[in-house]
Amino acid sequence: MVIDPGRAFGTGAHPTTRLCLDLLQAVEPTSLLDVGCGSGVLSIAAAKLGFSPVSATDLDDVALETTRANASVNHVDVDVVEILPRAELAVMNIALEVVEGMLPKLPVERAITSGYLDRDEPQVDGWRHVERRARDGWAADLLEFRT
Repeated sequence: MVIDPGRAFGTGAHPTTRLCLDLLQAVEPTSLLDVGCGSGVLSIAAAKLGFSPVSATDLDDVALETTRANASVNHVDVDVVEILPRAELAVMNIALEVVEGMLPKLPVERAITSGYLDRDEPQVDGWRHVERRARDGWAADLLEFRT
């Protein structure tokens, strides 16, 4: 995988990114929404792992352009979007308070979340923890919406 983060966040080397990648490899490929896509590293990895369709979004226009460019260089299909599409799985490697604020708004059934320390854990009504992984003081969680 070739990633040029440019002015966007995400080279793939941070423990939170690696934890998200670990959890992506542990679940069945399905439709995926990358929230806060940054450089697109998680979107691109998901596409290479067989997830489809893969959509990516970010508040930063630079991140959206960087994700488009990196997806092209890696020869994968990633739909860069501004409106959140329905997907079976979301991935978010962003701050805990953003994870907690976004989860209730996402049209998804499951989510892989990271971007916070291992002493922190997302607490959102309607969502239950399925799995947790930790590395170097950081954590990632697989969460599922309870119906």
